[in-house]
Amino acid sequence: MLRSFLIYLSKAGWAQKLVTSWSFAWQAASRFIAGESIQDAIRIVRELNAKGINATLDQLGEHTSTVEEADIASDSIITVLNEIDKAGLKRMFPLS
Repeated sequence: MLRSFLIYLSKAGWAQKLVTSWSFAWQAASRFIAGESIQDAIRIVRELNAKGINATLDQLGEHTSTVEEADIASDSIITVLNEIDKAGLKRMFPLS
């Protein structure tokens, strides 16, 4: 039941707006969230890599219920992987 509620919150626009606009919530979440765009994530990972820190990026969207949603999530993950490669960030595996 808690899992279902958390999935609901992850998809709820009002919850995202609350976290991003409420400074306390954003400060708590920003330790785990690199940003709202691929460019934000690339910038944060680049900064971490410069300090000798490896990082992982998780592309949310794994809770899909249709083929179309799965296609969109897959395309988004591929885009992130390509951006990581273009930015020259450290990665654990080759893309080819």
